Amino acid sequence: MLLNKAKILQRQKAKIAESVAKADIIITTAQIPGKKAPVLITKEMIEAMKSGSIIIDLATATGGNTELTENNITVTHMGIQIVGNSYLPCTMPSDASKLYGKI
Repeated sequence: MLLNKAKILQRQKAKIAESVAKADIIITTAQIPGKKAPVLITKEMIEAMKSGSIIIDLATATGGNTELTENNITVTHMGIQIVGNSYLPCTMPSDASKLYGKI
């Protein structure tokens, strides 16, 4: 059972790495209530991205979903920007929220 679980996790990581390398923009939001956010994107995956790519990490308050995320700081690593802002949704004006709520 553990062997199968390890293989599944390894395949998931490989698929994520493949997708990350192709992406120009990534938005991460994965959090587990009461625990540290899972690291989904490793430093090696980030280094495989094209220079100028951006990662928006909304899980920074609980550690972030990348190895390089820092809360309330934008980190630039090898030309890739990692925006660590867990309060980004709060910056949306309330009028816009009301507008979208009526659609």
